[in-house]
Amino acid sequence: GLMRNWAAVSAFLLYALLAQAQSAIQSPKCKGVIHGTVFDVNGLPAAGVRVRAWPLGVELGAMLPHTVTDEGGKYEFSNVCPGMYTVISDDEKVAYAHSSPEVNEFLYGTHVAEVRLTPRHLQAELPVYLPPKPGFLHLRVLNQETTQEVLQFSVHLKVPQQRELTEISINFDPGVHGHDIEVPPDKDVLLRVTSDGFRPWSGSASNGNVIRIASGGQLMLQVQLDPLK
Repeated sequence: GLMRNWAAVSAFLLYALLAQAQSAIQSPKCKGVIHGTVFDVNGLPAAGVRVRAWPLGVELGAMLPHTVTDEGGKYEFSNVCPGMYTVISDDEKVAYAHSSPEVNEFLYGTHVAEVRLTPRHLQAELPVYLPPKPGFLHLRVLNQETTQEVLQFSVHLKVPQQRELTEISINFDPGVHGHDIEVPPDKDVLLRVTSDGFRPWSGSASNGNVIRIASGGQLMLQVQLDPLK
C-alpha cells in the first residue's frame, strides 16, 4: 500500500503545485475571459491547435494555461485575472513549439497582439494568426584541435532587415540535449558562436556567417571553435 499512497501523495502534490502555478494568471475569484479564433497561414480557421495564454510585462515563474481549438478554430480561457495578455500557438504539429512572446517577436519581427482585462472589461477577443513555420538550425559545436564536442556555448542570432527585436542570444550547457534552434524563416540571419576558452566563431571564409532557411526547412551546421592559446 505504501507505493499506492506515495503515488496518491505525489499526485496531490503535483495538483497542488499546478493549482498554485495556475494562480499566476487564473483563479476561481477572477472572472476574465479571453477567447477568439485561430487562423492558419491561408486564413482558414485552424481546428485542434494548442494555444497558450501569456501574461505580458510580468516575471514568469509559473505554468501557463493552454487549450486546444475546437472544430471551428475557436479557443477560450476563463477565470483569467486582470492584466495584459497575448495568446500564442504552442504546438509542434502546426507552427512552433514552446514559443514565448520574445521569441515570437524575434522570429517574425512584429509585436505580439495583446489584450487587456480589467475589472470593468472582463471579456476580450483576440484572433490568433498562425505565422509561417520557422526554419530549424541543427548546430554541432566542436573543438577544432581535439574534434571533441563543445557542450557549453552561446549562440547569438541577428536579423539585419528587421524592425522589432533584431537579435537574440541562446545559452547552451551540458544539460541541454539537442541543439536545435528556431530561426526567422526566409531571412538572412547572422550567426555568432562563443564559448569560454575559445575564439568567437562568426563564419568561415567561404560562406561568412549568414544562414538562410526556408519556412519549415532545416539546416545542419557544424562549427569548429579555435581554442585560445
